[in-house]
Amino acid sequence: MKDFNARDYVLSLTDEELCGEVLSWEFTQSTTNEELLRTVKESKISSFFANNLTTEQIEFLKKAIKENTKSPCLITADVERGPILFPALKDFSTSMMSLGAADDKELAFEVGKYTARLSRAIGIGLTLSPVIDVNYNANNPVTNTRAASDDPETVLNSACEYGRGMRSEGNLAITLKHFPGDGLDDKNQHFSTTVNSKSFEDWKATYGRLYKTMIAEGAEAIMSAHIALPCYDGSCDELGYMPASLSKTLMTDLLKGELSFDGCIISDAMSMVGTAARVPVERLSVEFLRAGGDLVLFPEKNDHRRILEALHSGYLERERLLDAAQRVVRLKYKLGLFDGANYNLTDEDVDRMKSLLSEVARRSLTLVRDIDNILPLNLKNGAKALVITLSPREKGYSGDDFPFFADELEKRGYEVIRLTNPTHYLIDMLIEKVDAVFVNSIIDTSNCSGNSLRLGWNNMMTFWRGYIFKNKNLVFTSFGDPYKLTELPFLKCYINAYIKSGAAARAVVDAVLGKNEFVGKSPVRL
Repeated sequence: MKDFNARDYVLSLTDEELCGEVLSWEFTQSTTNEELLRTVKESKISSFFANNLTTEQIEFLKKAIKENTKSPCLITADVERGPILFPALKDFSTSMMSLGAADDKELAFEVGKYTARLSRAIGIGLTLSPVIDVNYNANNPVTNTRAASDDPETVLNSACEYGRGMRSEGNLAITLKHFPGDGLDDKNQHFSTTVNSKSFEDWKATYGRLYKTMIAEGAEAIMSAHIALPCYDGSCDELGYMPASLSKTLMTDLLKGELSFDGCIISDAMSMVGTAARVPVERLSVEFLRAGGDLVLFPEKNDHRRILEALHSGYLERERLLDAAQRVVRLKYKLGLFDGANYNLTDEDVDRMKSLLSEVARRSLTLVRDIDNILPLNLKNGAKALVITLSPREKGYSGDDFPFFADELEKRGYEVIRLTNPTHYLIDMLIEKVDAVFVNSIIDTSNCSGNSLRLGWNNMMTFWRGYIFKNKNLVFTSFGDPYKLTELPFLKCYINAYIKSGAAARAVVDAVLGKNEFVGKSPVRL
């Protein structure tokens, strides 16, 4: 489409189409095709979130949008950990903290580039990543391994480089998050408004620098989160400081004003209590738009009508809505969506992605402690290994939430006993019958319980009475939260792997058996 003018385009839309342009819908696998089609027709939607949809639903929605709306379809997804929606890569993923521990700009860039290729090949145009938060607080249950580090410079060198890679070929737009910056307190914005307590000078030197750098490079979108920044917007109600997602001071004055951001501000999920509890649900999306937001993520089912009513009543100024829609449309045009751009994928691209993610897993492995120098383990062929998974599940669960590790040992000729959250009684029965014990924690931000990633009774019964320490070949690996040594200071051999993936499991097995060295640098202070 030559000589495209976003302003002229949004002025050509009907009011119904204009309101549909600023909504990015969430559907589930249980949503029927009839419901999908009805929502497209009634709300004139042209953007939706793809993570929880089947391939068939995605294709149905794309076709319905093409046939029933004027604007092209923009598919959004959470591509934080690599192209996890791609079936061939189900055993591969990464995390921002893996990239931080690998500490290699070129590697982070290449992972981003191939993530973009694979994501766009299945239709994704906008990724809700990279995370450029700083994990200052070890007890923050949201950032943790989603952040590259507790050091802004490391974040700049890894997470930002990952974003640069995703943008490098122009076929995937990125979203910086979570503005104005998460990782300082120990709350969870899914459950309440959280607070960035930096002074403004400190904020500018840390979070502000990260945003300013990526904005200057052309980042297309920024996620306005349910996080307050009282040093810049001290306004509050009886419930506390206002989150950025409802703050004109933060979105319009700071982000679009002082930081000169001219792209699209997308909200974090509007279903989160951090913002949903602050104004009546009927006003939530409208207040986000009035404050300077441009694209509502996960709107409520009647929000299209509510925005239309606010527009017609004058509560939402037409110029503000036109500006929001224009920013969304410019994003679509930049991605070639008006021209129906398609991206083909080769087998070489998939193989390269697998190789890159395996390399990140290998190079991020961090040997934090080996007091008795038991590594590498010298296990004979056919040796018996006890593999214990510490999972958020209750004790007594007989399944295997993390089969990759035990599978790798079995492939190499070892006899494996698999347990999940075993009690000390079971440990006592087995401990003297095995040659090595591997304890693998898979507790991370994807399964945090409320406001904590801490181990519970269901996990700690494994260590009760100390039976497990009878075996000198005890290796503990955290495939998630890197701070488990602070909870388990008695461990003599401790490894951080940062991500619960098959690639990470293979990397750990290789390293503990002496096939590879531990070369990762801890991206956080322990």
